[in-house]
Amino acid sequence: MKKTVMLIFGVFLSAALPLAADTETIGDYTWEYSISSGTAEIIGVSPAIGSLAIPSTLGGYPVKGIGANAFADCDQLSSVTIPDGVESIGTNAFHNCAVMAVVTFGNGMKRIDENAFLGCKSLAVVTIPSGVEHIAYGTFSGCSGLTDLTIGENVKTIGVGAFFDCIGLTRVTIPDKVISIGESAFSGCVGLTDLTIGSAVESIGANAFSGCSGIAGKLVIPDGVKHIGAGAFSGWDRLIEVTMPDSVETVGDEAFKGCVALTKVTIGSGVKSFGDGVFSGCIALPDIMIPGNVVSIGDRAFQNCSAMTGVTISNGVTHIGEGTFSGCSKLTSVVIPDGVESIGDNAFYECRVMTSAKIGTGVKTIGAGAFQGCRGLTGVEIPDGVTSVGDSAFQDCAALTRAEIGIGVRSIGASVFSGCGALAGI
Repeated sequence: MKKTVMLIFGVFLSAALPLAADTETIGDYTWEYSISSGTAEIIGVSPAIGSLAIPSTLGGYPVKGIGANAFADCDQLSSVTIPDGVESIGTNAFHNCAVMAVVTFGNGMKRIDENAFLGCKSLAVVTIPSGVEHIAYGTFSGCSGLTDLTIGENVKTIGVGAFFDCIGLTRVTIPDKVISIGESAFSGCVGLTDLTIGSAVESIGANAFSGCSGIAGKLVIPDGVKHIGAGAFSGWDRLIEVTMPDSVETVGDEAFKGCVALTKVTIGSGVKSFGDGVFSGCIALPDIMIPGNVVSIGDRAFQNCSAMTGVTISNGVTHIGEGTFSGCSKLTSVVIPDGVESIGDNAFYECRVMTSAKIGTGVKTIGAGAFQGCRGLTGVEIPDGVTSVGDSAFQDCAALTRAEIGIGVRSIGASVFSGCGALAGI
């Protein structure tokens, strides 16, 4: 019985052991490779220095792939030429080849896997072949020396962080077959000054172009884009104008946060919701018109838009979020339409020069501090439909002389009119 058990264990052990790599020496280089289904995949080379030309065959087998980690951390490798027969490059294949300046892809390339060229900071020119349809996660992330990028015409998706922190890039053209741009795909590309987004793009991921502070002037989102992710264009401090087409349905949290030079925003009729902080800190934005299909305005959506003097809220909006217009210190008036049911905490906090606020008949709740610090507000009428008014809702409205409270109010918080020294009575 013991012999049988030992024999079975021995079979399993031998099956688990990796097969030794094959080798072939061509000129000054010894190539390691493995064979599968009649094709060779390169595992490594010795010495990994200078300019490498990947062989088309090894051991009589066609080379179809470069394996995972095959040349990772080869810090003396200066250039690589890949023949037409190679179809795939594995994960981390050239990771941290810090002095590699040139990579030439063959026409047969179909797949480049995750982080394949991560940290190749000397790589200057990349032309992605037409056979590649997907640029994977982190493929060229941290290629800080990359200045010239051509994305193949058949690419359909650009993965998460694919070109993250490629600070040398100045121009990017997204081809017309690309459908989605992943999270942080071009985030931190601070040298980028020219961006063209292809006509087929439907989704722009979170932080896709965040921190691309070199782009100035006007941004036109192409017709067909449905979703703009959180932080997608945040920190574009030279952006002056943005136009969103009717196809856009959602704009994520902080999508344009900190675009401090932004003076004009055109929002398409298809937008249904604005995320939290979507235009927060856009200190040059003078006004905004929120279109009819928008149902919800997120928390802090226009917080600290200190140049904003006017806002038009559509009848479709049902909720104004927490701190939505807080710190809009030049906002003079607001009309809250009848469709709005709730006004969030601190929604108009410290809108100091606001003299008029018309609250729609559909409002049911007014949050804590909603109009606190609106020192120019002279009168307020709380409609009969309102059932609760939060703490400090009108605190420090120093010019308030008149307040009418509807018959439906059942709950009034603490210090609602505290600091309203001009208020004679309620």
